[in-house]
Amino acid sequence: PLSITSSVNTMQQLFLNRLPQFQIQGYQLLLLPLFAQAANMHLSFIRDVILNADEWGISAATLRTYRDYLRNYTRDYSNYCINTYQTAFRGLNTRLHDMLEFRTYMFLNVFEYVSIWSLFKYQSLMVSPGA
Repeated sequence: PLSITSSVNTMQQLFLNRLPQFQIQGYQLLLLPLFAQAANMHLSFIRDVILNADEWGISAATLRTYRDYLRNYTRDYSNYCINTYQTAFRGLNTRLHDMLEFRTYMFLNVFEYVSIWSLFKYQSLMVSPGA
């Protein structure tokens, strides 16, 4: 159990160290779909830690910490995606068709992920990829 906890904490730190690479100043919009995918992997990892805590022998204190991580990072990542999108959308000075195309692209490549993150808190809910 101690080695599993150590591995889990190492992976958590790896995510925290790498995610800022998808938030580089001046490239936020371009990197937003990649950020959403990376954030999705991070939140999925945290959810897996929570779901498998008993089997992996993770302590109650560590489990509470990861539940807090899930809540806080879900909020932070969702807000980042929404704010980055809104800032870019407000800055568009283009034809309606281009604005709608931008909106559609972001909904398919960013907000599809954002929309499921809040569901990760429900431990017994299994999300089917075909849903």
